[in-house]
Amino acid sequence: MSIPKENKPILLTVILMAAAFVVFFANWLFPQNSIFPSETGDLTIPLGLFFAIDVGFIVALVLGVRTKKPSVV
Repeated sequence: MSIPKENKPILLTVILMAAAFVVFFANWLFPQNSIFPSETGDLTIPLGLFFAIDVGFIVALVLGVRTKKPSVV
């Protein structure tokens, strides 16, 4: 199953938005297996995940701008 080149930025953006919501609400959704430590307040893991998601958004932006289809741009 191949995804057309024009639709990759849109699909990547949707996946990254879902990942951002999961990371943001991880403590509320999964309180027993949370990546957010409640006692220490160490935010290195969540900040690293959000940094990776932000890099993915920049990649999706570049891919979207480079397409020739005006509806994607």
